[in-house]
Amino acid sequence: LLKNAVCVHEEDAGVLWKHHDWRSGEATTRRGRRLVAAFSCTIANYTYGFAFKLGLDGTIEFQCALTGILSLGAFTASEL
Repeated sequence: LLKNAVCVHEEDAGVLWKHHDWRSGEATTRRGRRLVAAFSCTIANYTYGFAFKLGLDGTIEFQCALTGILSLGAFTASEL
């Protein structure tokens, strides 16, 4: 387990653009890539994951994920 760490990686983003030249008959395709900077943090019994995805076409996408286990319980009158 690493504390205060950030994960940076690259991922495939499908077809970025595709062009067919009708004069020469040549087709060209470029794949899109995204640079992803992600981190997670644990608060109580939940782990939150955050990711910023930067695309070659200038797009910025933010993702937030939540995972954990429900912690059910009751408070006594003195705990309220």
